[in-house]
Amino acid sequence: MSVRKVIIPVSIFAVAVLLLIGFTEKPISNNSADKGSIEKNTIVELKAESCKEFIEYLNKAGIKIKAITKSSSMLLKGEETAININGEFINVYEYKNSDQMAADIKTIRSDGAIVGSAFVDWVSIPHIYKNGNIIVIYVGENKEIKDTIQKSVGNQFAGG
Repeated sequence: MSVRKVIIPVSIFAVAVLLLIGFTEKPISNNSADKGSIEKNTIVELKAESCKEFIEYLNKAGIKIKAITKSSSMLLKGEETAININGEFINVYEYKNSDQMAADIKTIRSDGAIVGSAFVDWVSIPHIYKNGNIIVIYVGENKEIKDTIQKSVGNQFAGG
């Protein structure tokens, strides 16, 4: 079987899974947020090392979170949490220890086109960050979201 015959079905499957995530998850938290622009009140000097700390950072920075959902991931082995900010998602993968996270980081190509064992055809430019025991993936070009993630966990290590 040729590589092309394997990559195309895997790509279609990965895109389908990513699309279905938004339709099948149950919110575990829902902050009432308006659909306006992202609001930031203060700059917080904190480097988030867990999903809980990352969410606290977003709240302290004045980011209005619409929903937070837990889901199972097909891409990485960490526990996945999707954070909805005005219809845009930040996915946080949390690991029990840095060794587990390091194993997943090795599977991420520098351009973000391969994550885990899947070739991913993202709907926009992926931005992949890491700190402590979390990997944060944001697919999009909202400068405020990218800046906030960078301030909370550091510079991206993969993606566009």
